[in-house]
Amino acid sequence: MLGRARPARFHWQGGAMEIDMLREFITFSRHMNVTKAADELHLAPSSLSRHISIMERELGIPLVAHKGARLFLTTAGSQLLDEASAITARYDALLERISGLKHSCFEDVRIAYALDDRSVIDTVSLAYISLKDALNGMSVRSENIRVKGIFDALKNNEIDIAIMYDLADVDLAIYCAVPLMDDSILVALPKSAATASLREVTPSDVMNRIVPWPSASRDNYLQRALRLFDACEKKPAIHWVDADNMDTFFMHILDEQEMWFFSKRQYESYANCVPTCFMSSIVVCEVKDADAAFKRYAVYRRDTRNEAVPLFAQALADVLEDEA
Repeated sequence: MLGRARPARFHWQGGAMEIDMLREFITFSRHMNVTKAADELHLAPSSLSRHISIMERELGIPLVAHKGARLFLTTAGSQLLDEASAITARYDALLERISGLKHSCFEDVRIAYALDDRSVIDTVSLAYISLKDALNGMSVRSENIRVKGIFDALKNNEIDIAIMYDLADVDLAIYCAVPLMDDSILVALPKSAATASLREVTPSDVMNRIVPWPSASRDNYLQRALRLFDACEKKPAIHWVDADNMDTFFMHILDEQEMWFFSKRQYESYANCVPTCFMSSIVVCEVKDADAAFKRYAVYRRDTRNEAVPLFAQALADVLEDEA
């Protein structure tokens, strides 16, 4: 910690500095006296000086300088003090939250989403892994909602979290909607009715087509897709296909008058989950002259008594933020 101050910017390099060392530096900065700070910390003064020297070596720049008999922080030392204060405050808040979680008993989180939404299925698994040690007794159950819509199931307290693709019917005074991931809608046409070079369609180009839809799928992704046709003379008709899962549904090869809506994320990242016979029979097109973008949301009741629900909804968003 000896040395002359020199103008410099503080750059966090992410080495081996520990929370305790940052706390020691904060205490030292309050006293600007090694002996007084060491006494408050119940450390030997030599140990405190050594720890500050370790931080200086790691950062490659002096944090403390002499001016006569007095010590003062360099520019880098002042910036480290600001960062250390923020880091330790966040860490203390995290410890407090976790301490509260350990003394709570959490119920199962019941969640429902589109049948074929692989991106959500993977995210649910990662979010559960990130929370399972902290949330004592919590488990996550994926619910298959087959008779009514997913949002109706949420309103009737049959599920805790609904993955929604459109918030048009959601009262945000009653429900909280945590944004998850951006996506957009693609249109799949049968090769027999499209040229291989076709890459874009407008809603009016395909408004007269029929959309087959699995009978077991009661999410509102279809509702969002049909809003592409709000400015058209008509909307596509829906043909309900008797299918309890997507593997069964994709055995339905599109005929000349049909089309299907892929999410772009699903098509680009999880196309290998779709049977080859279906993929080889279609041409996938971007949508122009309409807003094809949408976002997935984790929607839950604001008055839920299950403390795990808002935590799990936020964990879904955190997993996706870490992946971005």
